[in-house]
Amino acid sequence: MYRPDDSAPVYCNPCWRSDSWDPLAYGRDIDWSLPFLAQWHELFLKAPRFALWQVQPLENCEYTNYSINNKNCYLAYSVTGCEDIRYSENIDKSRNCLDSLYLNYGENCSENIDGATNYNCHFLVQSRACVDSRFLFDAANCQNCFMSVNIRNKQYVFRGKQLGRQEYETALRAELLGSFMQTERLRKEFRDLMQHTAIHKYADIVASVDATGNHIANSRNVKNSYGVYECENIKNSIRILRNCREIQDMYGLAEGELLYDCNAVSYQTYNCAFCFLCNTGISNARYSALCLSSSNIFGCISLKKNEYAILNKQYSKEEYEALVPKLIDHMNSIPYRDALGRTFGYGEFFPPEFSPHYYNESIAFDLYPIQKDRALTNGYRWREHEQKDYSISCESHELPDGITDAPDDITKKIIGCADRGTCDHQCTTAFRILPEDLAFYRKHDLPLPRLCPNCRHYRRLALREPVEIWHKSCMCNRGGHNHADAHCSNTFETSCSPDRPETVYCEHCYQAEVV
Repeated sequence: MYRPDDSAPVYCNPCWRSDSWDPLAYGRDIDWSLPFLAQWHELFLKAPRFALWQVQPLENCEYTNYSINNKNCYLAYSVTGCEDIRYSENIDKSRNCLDSLYLNYGENCSENIDGATNYNCHFLVQSRACVDSRFLFDAANCQNCFMSVNIRNKQYVFRGKQLGRQEYETALRAELLGSFMQTERLRKEFRDLMQHTAIHKYADIVASVDATGNHIANSRNVKNSYGVYECENIKNSIRILRNCREIQDMYGLAEGELLYDCNAVSYQTYNCAFCFLCNTGISNARYSALCLSSSNIFGCISLKKNEYAILNKQYSKEEYEALVPKLIDHMNSIPYRDALGRTFGYGEFFPPEFSPHYYNESIAFDLYPIQKDRALTNGYRWREHEQKDYSISCESHELPDGITDAPDDITKKIIGCADRGTCDHQCTTAFRILPEDLAFYRKHDLPLPRLCPNCRHYRRLALREPVEIWHKSCMCNRGGHNHADAHCSNTFETSCSPDRPETVYCEHCYQAEVV
């Protein structure tokens, strides 16, 4: 996950996990005359880091990051308990899926966004428990449905109309689903349908109690959080899944408790604050990073099965417990001051200038896209677009329109991305079709893509609501629902921004029309 020009040492994961080196060898004494975070940063630049955040067991998942218990996954990020996942992000317990974003228990799917328990479905948004369907928004428990929105427990619905089986199959064949040109027309039709026809519930919250935010399921007491399921007592957090409780200001977590202001600290983690990239059995940790199975640590880097350490130096239990309160006082009396003059004492996360990553190459840019000048003003680093020089053997416009015309040797071509680096999406300018990809496209009658995986990812992001909250009133007066003599007075918090065209309903009015 680190660029070649990063000066810190990076080990492959097997070497990092091995006993061939000792992280305590990088330990140092506390210098009480200097800000503690400055000392931490010096250690961070010298202690070896693991190349990728991966938790075993993994098989054939070399090109994955934030990867846990997976098999045969490629160019996939934040994937847990999956098999055969490609070009996707935030996928859990799924099999044989590609080009998807936030999918849980999916199988044989592509272009699924915020979905769960879907099978053999393509181009679905905020839909769950659907089978053999395409181009659905806000659908649940539907089978053999096409280009429809806000449907429940339906079968053979085609563009919002109920058909018989034979009539549906005839209509579907006429859509030429394997054609790229037709698929692009269907994409536009689907986008217009979601924006101008569909009813949008104020938030995608399912089977949850006392929850605000978006995309929350089977949880309780969740505040201003996004992408949360099977958790409780969560606040101001994103991507929190399975058996998490008492969490605040967190990104990326599974199976953790009592965590504050951390990033990617997962699996049997307890009582951690201001930590990142730690996993499996971390407890009672502060200001630590890239640690594994360690406890009672403060300001440590890359520890493995250690305890009672500060700046990678070992202490006795009594020494450690005496030093930590003094260290907290020291961080507040001599706080770190960054290049912009901002102070960072105990209780603040690390300064942005410590990050080894550039803002526009991070998840932050996905969730909160900003321009270069604003990023630099706020102390974030920015990476100029890197020129690529691939020997392209096939331009995207030269690909066959229909998947049935795609030759076997297309897997040997270097294909030019249609965006050619003109976008702000970290375009790779070129890509390849793997043999597994070609087999998937042929099996599911899908055309070959014209965009590189990065550009395809950003196209999916554009169909999601922002991770932000606005206060709105129910818009049921736009539709057929009415309240006799008075307009609905309900207000709510929603991620549907004011500058988007969607019609947003409160819970009561939504349930009155979507059944």
